[in-house]
Amino acid sequence: MREQVQKAIAAHGIWKQRLKSAIESGQSTYTVAGVAQDDQCEFGKWLYGSSGLNRSGSHFETVRQLHADFHKEVSAILAKALAGKRREALNDMGVGTRYGRISSQLTRELLQWNEKAA
Repeated sequence: MREQVQKAIAAHGIWKQRLKSAIESGQSTYTVAGVAQDDQCEFGKWLYGSSGLNRSGSHFETVRQLHADFHKEVSAILAKALAGKRREALNDMGVGTRYGRISSQLTRELLQWNEKAA
């Protein structure tokens, strides 16, 4: 589990750079619909598919919901970036935004879940 959590934290951090690149260029190799699916990234596949994972704890459900919310928010920002709404997309990534709050909460919850599982 520890390895999956560390990979998830890193991957979600990389999305910030991907979004900034999409905002700057107006292009992305990712689709809005694809990014919205929280079960298609490596972490999502593990989260939904791992047979040895305890799904009854509060951390699982919180992480699952935050992860889904993260994907929805990233897809909304990507949609704005691809539509040429650069300022709106950048504003949606600013300090105190929904994106920032979800990203921070997801990282904290992943770390807590990881500690509890250790």
